[in-house]
Amino acid sequence: MEYFERFLEHTSSNDLNVDECLITYNGTEDLNIFSIYKECYHCSEYEHFKTLSQSSAFIYKIVPNRRWKIRFATNESIICNITPNLGEFGEYELQISNATSCHFKTLKQPVNIYYPLFAIPILLFLSIFIPFAYTSLRELLRKKDSEPPTSVQKTKSKRVTAIDTFRGICIVMMIFVNDGAGAYRFLEHAVWNGLQFADVIFPWFMWIMGFCIPISIQSQLKKRVNRFQIFAQILQRSITLFIIGLGLNTVASGANVETIRICGVYQRFAVCYFVVGVIMVIFTRRDYGPPKSTLAETCEDILKILPQWIVIGILVAVHTCVIFLIEFPGCPKGYLGPGGFHENGEYFNCTGGITRYIDEFLLGKDHMYQWPEIITIYKAPTFDPENILGCLTSIFQVFLGVQAGVTLRTHKSKYGRINRWIIWGVITGIVGGILCQFKIEDGWIPINKNLWSLSFVLVTSSLAYFLFAFCYYLIDVLKLWSGRPFLYPGTNVTIIFVGHMVCYQMFPFHFSFSGMNTHFILLLENLWSTIIWVIIAYCLWRNEFFLSI
Repeated sequence: MEYFERFLEHTSSNDLNVDECLITYNGTEDLNIFSIYKECYHCSEYEHFKTLSQSSAFIYKIVPNRRWKIRFATNESIICNITPNLGEFGEYELQISNATSCHFKTLKQPVNIYYPLFAIPILLFLSIFIPFAYTSLRELLRKKDSEPPTSVQKTKSKRVTAIDTFRGICIVMMIFVNDGAGAYRFLEHAVWNGLQFADVIFPWFMWIMGFCIPISIQSQLKKRVNRFQIFAQILQRSITLFIIGLGLNTVASGANVETIRICGVYQRFAVCYFVVGVIMVIFTRRDYGPPKSTLAETCEDILKILPQWIVIGILVAVHTCVIFLIEFPGCPKGYLGPGGFHENGEYFNCTGGITRYIDEFLLGKDHMYQWPEIITIYKAPTFDPENILGCLTSIFQVFLGVQAGVTLRTHKSKYGRINRWIIWGVITGIVGGILCQFKIEDGWIPINKNLWSLSFVLVTSSLAYFLFAFCYYLIDVLKLWSGRPFLYPGTNVTIIFVGHMVCYQMFPFHFSFSGMNTHFILLLENLWSTIIWVIIAYCLWRNEFFLSI
């Protein structure tokens, strides 16, 4: 009740916003405040933030949704450096002792911003339990009345439902994060190195896209479809995806061709789908003979795409060599940092190393992403997270999904498939951990979504293997879960994704009012938008409308 009492108390006031608190200073001399983001890794340059007047009851606002390192100093000397632990709606008094130390005295306790998060597991439980109960009751009544299953049920029973469910989980997570994720920092993207909730969504999309590629291509080859026809389909789909991505880039920024962003999520999909699809078309055989040994039978799903593995290995080697061996103007080879204030500003204009240099050289600054978070945190130059060089490791990520799809097509034992996916999850996770030395913000090759680093690919693919194996076990093996409600958006990802991006600020998907100054109300608003898109997906599914590109 404490949170809701404090929530009601503060919604009538415009003094405080989400993740804000008040600080009172009653000092005898002017006090200078310097600050730096704690997320600014290996940074030591403090910026002057504010000057507090002497002998005054000064009320100061600070936004602690970012972790600050703060320095208090007079005109003559530094008093202290602290990382305060401040909370939403808290009130504090800054106290200086003997001009050599400082601390905060709590005048009013902050609220616990994590209480509203309990709404998410409750909502997930209800969203899974209600469809499960409804389906079970309907099936019971159908058997009692001896009615045949509906056409929709017949269609769905022929598919591996875990595939659509996995996609649905990704798209629901994406909508929730894009809408703001309740303004919880740990649910957003990592600033540079590291892995947070939002960072796994895009690579999981890439992985499941790869999962479906061998299923489609092998099916067409068995039907004796001409390889050139399959290639033409892949090319057409890739071009369509790329054009959709360019269009989505203009929704917020306008369609000025001099500044339009070239790269993007759908563009990355298009490039990776095209490259992996073409490799599979060229090297996939129409028919495979039976394995000639026990070892060959055990590794049959790998041996079937061994030539493809060789090609992908070459691409990964090329990416690694470009990153660590090629020099470029003004920066050291192998630099993987964010530039700006990182490493005390020694590599200020080297953001992303050669990755950014290639984008700037081929695309130009005006055609790159203009609002990366590193500008705020590190004061670094602009950087495009969907960069050109990152396509090479993204292709590898898609191909790891291909391997999972080939396993599904090759091995008929359901438990054998699950065991192999788990083994792949363990292997990719361990190798990814070794590359980053099992560190979050450091290592030989840090986990980094912006660079789409090799360790990032392996670790997120590991999680994808585990999640898919879990979904497959519950849905397609034990049949304890139908995949609902994630099944619905998973069958119409393109419509839901594009619709969400176009309607991002439109009512009824979003709303706002003056009292939206807590995590609680922001979380409700973000969940509201996510639920609406799930309902839309359900209506499309119910009417058997499925858009495929």
